[in-house]
Amino acid sequence: MPAGYVRFGLVESGTWWKAINVFSDSHFDYELVAVQDAPGVIKFADVPIPNLSIFNYVLSKAKTFGVHTDMYKIENITDMEEQCAYTFKWLSD
Repeated sequence: MPAGYVRFGLVESGTWWKAINVFSDSHFDYELVAVQDAPGVIKFADVPIPNLSIFNYVLSKAKTFGVHTDMYKIENITDMEEQCAYTFKWLSD
């Protein structure tokens, strides 16, 4: 991974859609990384360090009828260290 970045990883044990979404000013900007139909497979995305303090990062999932729902804001994100990887494991729905 290049200098000036942190790596986000996401893995799930099931098959429903899960993602880390990026928000600014309380509105959705983009999907950083997503997994679906691949239990145990880790997907990664690299984020520039300056973006950690600008955006909010939220763990999201598909719920009833497949509706994508934001569930958990990732806290203390500015404490992440350059050139480190942080993997979020979604263990169950």
